[in-house]
Amino acid sequence: MSISSLFDKLDEIVSIDILKEGNKEEFFVGNPFYIDYETIKLLTCDFWKCNVKGIPKGCFLLAFYKGEAEKENKEALLLRVINPTKLPMDNDIITTMIAYYKEDKDITGREGSKKESKLDPYTRYELSFSGIECRILGVFYKDKKGKVRFGADIENYYSPNNYKVYKANSEILKFIVNQGMKEFIYNESESGIFKIGNVRYSSTQRFQQEESKVPAYISSKDFLGTRTALFGMTRTGKSNTVKMIIKAVKEISEKAINKYLPNAPIDLSKDDAKSFNNEGKPKYKVG
Repeated sequence: MSISSLFDKLDEIVSIDILKEGNKEEFFVGNPFYIDYETIKLLTCDFWKCNVKGIPKGCFLLAFYKGEAEKENKEALLLRVINPTKLPMDNDIITTMIAYYKEDKDITGREGSKKESKLDPYTRYELSFSGIECRILGVFYKDKKGKVRFGADIENYYSPNNYKVYKANSEILKFIVNQGMKEFIYNESESGIFKIGNVRYSSTQRFQQEESKVPAYISSKDFLGTRTALFGMTRTGKSNTVKMIIKAVKEISEKAINKYLPNAPIDLSKDDAKSFNNEGKPKYKVG
């Protein structure tokens, strides 16, 4: 992909209005019943989970405020699924399920003693609900100029019953995983941007075909002068990822203005201390 087409693609991705497109009813997954500055716990059910093609661990969700305190959606909490969580009625549900299992099983061994047992519709309905615990990663909001920005914490939260939670579809997911590229897309001299791969929530790809087509881009500038750790299960591409990062760093290093560091100490108060010039090229080759 050429530099111009790459930037056109990124420009298209980050131009999505996440606060408008992220709360469509077909992607609704549940309502919160607990919220604090770091965690949201929400009520979901089998139908909602099936309707959005599953909610894998690590999945991105968006919580929108639907109360009367704010007239329009000015922000969306970015959530990441951690684990299932208990509901207040879980003990009663477990008791009901155990009683149903015992009633449905014949342990006498006598012929004709097995009897058919079916759950009534109300009980089936109650058993379909479950809880999900999510970490609050931050908030997407609009500034005074109407631009969507991301903050890594929240400055306020409302009563949990006023929120609705939605799964990020493929278009919204593209925006979430690539929103850090905004600062680069209008500078075509920045050749350190490259596609690192596609989003993959889980090894099992029965439901997540659309998410697995979502590309993720990064900038090699993010790796220069920093420490980076790479984690993943066996056979998920860790070695190949390292090769791609090294290749990208090498490419941007070859565009360096100077091949060697200066002999004299660098004055940190001047522009010489900056690692990159205004065109995004590194001032010195990468060691």
